[in-house]
Parts: sequence; C-alpha cells; structure tokens
Amino acid sequence: MSTYGLSGSATYSQTLTGLDEMMSVIPDNLSNQITARNVRDIVLTLYEDISISLSSSAVTSLSASNIFFGNTNPTLTTVGGVPAGTSFTLTTTVADVLNQMLYPYTAPILSLSTSPSLLEYGNTQSIVLSWTLTKKSNVIFTTNVISPTGNLFPPFPPPYPSPTTNVTTSGSYTVTPVLNTLSTYTFSVTDGGPSTTRATSTVDWRNKRYWGTLDLTSIGNPNLTLYPGSASYVGSYFSGLGSSVILGADGAGAGSGGEFATTYASTKTYNGSGKYIFWAWPTAFGTPTQFLVSGFINNSFTKILSSYTFTNTYGYTASYDIWVTNTTFGSVNTTIQII
Repeated sequence: MSTYGLSGSATYSQTLTGLDEMMSVIPDNLSNQITARNVRDIVLTLYEDISISLSSSAVTSLSASNIFFGNTNPTLTTVGGVPAGTSFTLTTTVADVLNQMLYPYTAPILSLSTSPSLLEYGNTQSIVLSWTLTKKSNVIFTTNVISPTGNLFPPFPPPYPSPTTNVTTSGSYTVTPVLNTLSTYTFSVTDGGPSTTRATSTVDWRNKRYWGTLDLTSIGNPNLTLYPGSASYVGSYFSGLGSSVILGADGAGAGSGGEFATTYASTKTYNGSGKYIFWAWPTAFGTPTQFLVSGFINNSFTKILSSYTFTNTYGYTASYDIWVTNTTFGSVNTTIQII
C-alpha cells in the first residue's frame, strides 16, 4: 500500500487493493456517505495502476528485438561486423543490426594432425589422425575428412545442436595411409558462414641415412690413402655383408646410427673406437663437396660403393652410396662435417 501527502492533510490518500475495494467506498451516496478521501484513494489507486502499466508497456514496446530498422541504401563503410555495401530490409530489427555490428562472424577453429607424420618407405603401419573443433559464431552443420583417395570418413561426433560459443570437441581415427605416397588429409567444417573452414595434415615418406663403425680387421685394415686401389676390395667386402651391416649401424658414438634425411649433409661428433667409420645414404642425395675434420678440410674419405642396392627393415629397396674413412679412427671424439 502506498500513500500520497501527509496524514491529516487535505490531499492525504492511500491506494486501495483493487476494484472491489474501490467500488465499496463509493456506494449510491443516498445519505452523503462518500467522502473526499474516498475519491482521493480511488484516484491515487488508478494513477499508480496506470503508471505501472504504461511503464511496463513502454519497456516491452521499446525492446530492440521488436523495433525495426530498414534502409535499402548500401552502407558506405565497414562498421564492426557489418561490411560496407550492406543494406537492411524492413524486417531487420535493431537487435539484429547491433548483433551484426558488435559480434561479427567468427569461423570455427579446427585442427588436424597425423601421428606419426613421417614414415620410412615400405612401412605399412597405421597412423592416428587426431582432430579438434571449436564452435564459434554459428551452429555447426557438417564435419568430415577427405582422405587421399577421396573417400569421406564418417562425420565426426558434432558439437551441434549446442548454440553455446566456444564448445570444443575432439577425437581421433586410426587409418592406413597410401603406401610410399605423400598422403594429405583434409578436415572440413560448414556452419553457414561465408565459406567452408578447412585444416589439413600430411603423412610423408623418407629414406634414412646411416652411420657407424666398420671393423675391417679381417681384411687387414687397408689404408685407402696409401692404397686407393683397395677401395674396390673394401667395397666387395662391405657388399658381401649385405644390408644388415647398414641396418646394424651403431652410430659411432654419435646417436642411434640412423635418421630420416633428405641430404647427406651433417655435422656429428664421432668416436671410432679403433675402427673405420662408414656412412650410407641414398644415391639420389649426390656427392659431398668436402669433408671437414675438426673444422679443417680432409680428403681421407672414400666412396667404396655406388648405387648399392640396400634393403631396409620393411623390404623396400633403394640405391645407396657407401663412404668410409680411409683409415681407422681412435677413441678420441672427433667432429666430422659433411658438406
């Protein structure tokens, strides 16, 4: 109950609880039962009811969602998310215009990765194709992955129909790539935006280069600097050992003895342990310009085999060149650079 004026004054009045109470205070007035206060109370009650009603109506009617803005003239400049050249129909609400301006379209964020992403030629293992998708402005409509053969993987578990922004989902597939062929996978997502969003990932194939110690005591540890003609003899001996000597490369104190590569160039610190050091790489890599030992040019290296047929762990064959040091190397760490 609200009041108006001071108690006892000529304008003092109180609101009534409703129509029944307002009618009860104004009877037929056959004996002057109606007082001025009765009329004031009714006037105050009606005034406040009307004020409240008008206020609520105004708030509702002035909402940006039911006020329309229309202008068919293209806009001259880009404003927020509204690009230049945009026009608005008479059915566009002010809320729509403001949302376009203040919350421009953001494409979904997606990623695609392959593990492993590099395989040795002949390796038939499967790979794991992992994806993530973050919904941004729009609800996601479709998701799929195109494999190198053009086949579509089943749609990923979608984040739609969730309307919430920044919903992220993820998952993975186990797939078998096309053997010995660069394989590109494409993850595509549509959300009704101006274009399809894509992410790609690849699986590539490589040969390895190898290095390690070589024991030639059984053939007398020939000095190829003094007797360069012995290179063919060493080459025949090496060839007779077969691919196993390359696959068993011990690294000569410089790592595992094998790594993916696209060139012969390398710099490593070796320990010969009183044996020769050998290198094996695909013939397609070419011939080194020079060898440097501890930073100085050194010509004490010989190619003992050219275009040797090497069979890797997976049965894949490739032409390899084999190089060795002309003499044994001791147990002192020595940096050799091949350029």
